Amino acid sequence: MTDTAPPADLARLNEIAPWLNASGHRGAEPLPVGAVEFSRDVSGPLWRDGYFALRPHFERTPIDRLARGVEALTRCSHPPVSIFMFDEAWDLVRAVAPIARYLLGDTARLLPHLWAWHVGPGGTRSGWPPHCDADGETVLDAGGMEMLMSLSLWIPLTDATPENGCMTVLPSGAAPGAGRPLPICLPAPAGSVLGWRQDVWHWGGTAREVASGPRLSLALEFQAGFVDPPLATPLIDPDHPPAPELRRHLVESQIDKYRHME
Repeated sequence: MTDTAPPADLARLNEIAPWLNASGHRGAEPLPVGAVEFSRDVSGPLWRDGYFALRPHFERTPIDRLARGVEALTRCSHPPVSIFMFDEAWDLVRAVAPIARYLLGDTARLLPHLWAWHVGPGGTRSGWPPHCDADGETVLDAGGMEMLMSLSLWIPLTDATPENGCMTVLPSGAAPGAGRPLPICLPAPAGSVLGWRQDVWHWGGTAREVASGPRLSLALEFQAGFVDPPLATPLIDPDHPPAPELRRHLVESQIDKYRHME
C-alpha cells in the first residue's frame, strides 16, 4: 500500500466530498438509499455454492454519490476506507442488514471489519489476492442442523467487470491450486450485493488498460448474535451508526489490519 493520510477531520472531509455528510449528527432521518429487495432463496445458493449474487437493488444516485466520495478521497491521498466516516456509507450498511438478518438471525451484528477499494486509475492496480475472510470455524452444527456463524457482503459502487477487476470466487469447499472446479468470475453492476460464507476462497482481479473505469467497492462482515464470545469487537448495531469518534477508530484500525493485503 502506498503511504496514505489518516482520516481527515470532519470539516476537511466535508470539503473533500461536500455532497456527502460526515457530521454524524444528521438527525433521525437518514438520506434514502432504498432497502434491499431480495428473494428468499439467497440461502439456496449460499449453502449449495457458498456464495450468492443479487443484481442491482439500490437506486443509482446514492451509489454514485458514494463512488464519487471514494474517488475524491483517493485524489486527496486518503485511503478509500475513509468513506466510512460519512453517514451515507452507514445508510448502505443499514440497507443491506436485512440480508444478514435473514441468513444469520434477527440479532446479527456488523463486525468491525470494513474495507473499500479503488482499483484502477488513481488507485491500486488490483484487488486482494486469494484469501478467506475467516481462519476458524464459520458454520456451527446444532443437533444436525448447520447454522451460519458469519457472512461477508460486497457491494460494487461502480460496474465491476473482468476488465477492471471484478470478484472471483471458488465454490464452497474448493481451495486454490486444487484443480477443479474452476474459479467463477462474478461481474456485477453497481449497486449489486454479493455475499459468501467466510470460509469461501475469493479474490479481486487486476485492472486492465482497456477498462472503461475503475472498480470501486465496499465490503462488510456480519456475525450471528448467538456467537459468544464475539468474533471481534466492538460489534455494531447496523440500525444505529457509530458516532464520528468510533468511526475514526474503526477506519484507522482497518488501515493497520489490512495494510498487508493491499
